[in-house]
Amino acid sequence: MGLFNNLFGGKKGVATELAFDEQKRLQLWEQHVADYPKREQLVKFFSFANVDKALADLPALDAVLEQIEGLISTDLVEIGEEKKADDEILRDLERLASRESLGKSESLRHKIGSAISRQNAVLTTLKTLHNVLETELHAIRLIRNRPDNMKEILLNLFRIIFHHEAYLYMNLSAEHYYDKSFGPELNRIVRAILLEEELKKVVESDEDKFVRSMVRIFGREDSEHHYRKLGEAIYSKLAEIAGAPMPRDSDLSIGIKRLERLMRSDRVMFEVIKHERPKYSDEKIRWVRRAFREAYDLGHFMGLEAEFAT
Repeated sequence: MGLFNNLFGGKKGVATELAFDEQKRLQLWEQHVADYPKREQLVKFFSFANVDKALADLPALDAVLEQIEGLISTDLVEIGEEKKADDEILRDLERLASRESLGKSESLRHKIGSAISRQNAVLTTLKTLHNVLETELHAIRLIRNRPDNMKEILLNLFRIIFHHEAYLYMNLSAEHYYDKSFGPELNRIVRAILLEEELKKVVESDEDKFVRSMVRIFGREDSEHHYRKLGEAIYSKLAEIAGAPMPRDSDLSIGIKRLERLMRSDRVMFEVIKHERPKYSDEKIRWVRRAFREAYDLGHFMGLEAEFAT
């Protein structure tokens, strides 16, 4: 039984618990995360652009699938002789490849960004990853039986490895959040779950409550709420400093990257927010700054990128 099966599969085994000591568990996880870029590259063999060529060379396809399968350690996830009906595997693939499922996994990032919901969101992310990896292994096994709908299966397999898995790993890495200060806490939670340690109860602070509420309001694009208007004003000022609007035929992504660099600066953000709300205390400005970054991370201001166009 693999570590994830033991943690999230609803089955406990004494032998597994004895075999997987602390060092083994952490090494398994670290190696798995390190191996993801390899699988991310391998699945391009049957991407939307390449799937027809892949189906025309089945020996090469089998070799690629074997490599992908080999990069999921049986010590982490094992399906063994578990039997699943073809239609059940197809339903799992379609569900995990769907926009709705991707959206749910992406939305976990906001919950991880909030102290009060972080632990549950990390646990949900790891459980989802276990489900994803099991489904991938079953799909590879099904493909070897040469079903009539191989193309559909391969494309869904591509989606969940290349897209869905990527979201899950980003959720668990502080490098993908603008507020990286909770990185040690995020790592501690992942470690505690893997080692089956007791998680501490978290009490939501006034700052967390404020930020959670403000991020929610920032996400209402058509809202006339003064917080949404503040968010738009902050974005517009940052865009102006970043050079918006940009000359015709310019690469708008350059201006957006400038804006993101400005947003990472505590000093710039403090000055911009102070300019917009001069009566705010320094503490409230810091809270607004955090909320803006979290909201941006969730794509709440993507509709404003048009400000960079002339």
